[in-house]
Amino acid sequence: MITVWGGQTSRSIRVAWVLDEMNLPYRVRQVDMQDPEFLAVNPADYIPAIQDGDVIMVESIAIMEYLMARYGPTPLAPAPHDPNFAAYQQFLHLGEAGLATLMMPVVVSRFIAPETER
Repeated sequence: MITVWGGQTSRSIRVAWVLDEMNLPYRVRQVDMQDPEFLAVNPADYIPAIQDGDVIMVESIAIMEYLMARYGPTPLAPAPHDPNFAAYQQFLHLGEAGLATLMMPVVVSRFIAPETER
């Protein structure tokens, strides 16, 4: 069974979504960043992380690509020879590579910063 280390407000949601769409068995472990079991799996303290047998991974996009490649094929990911593959790759990575950087100041200043600094 695949273990997804994360929480409901983290990027682990996208990993769980792929697992659901692919009908793969998994469990979500809510993360306490001081949990010795979590730190043994992931000493860098990143979420999400997965444990799939001997495979341990962090970084949600890499995890999703791993799951689709390892347990596919799946209609979620076009094959490399598919004409839609380039667009799929571009949009899969766009959120992290381009949009996340631009959105972070908005998210932090609106939702995470102390109320007096919003």
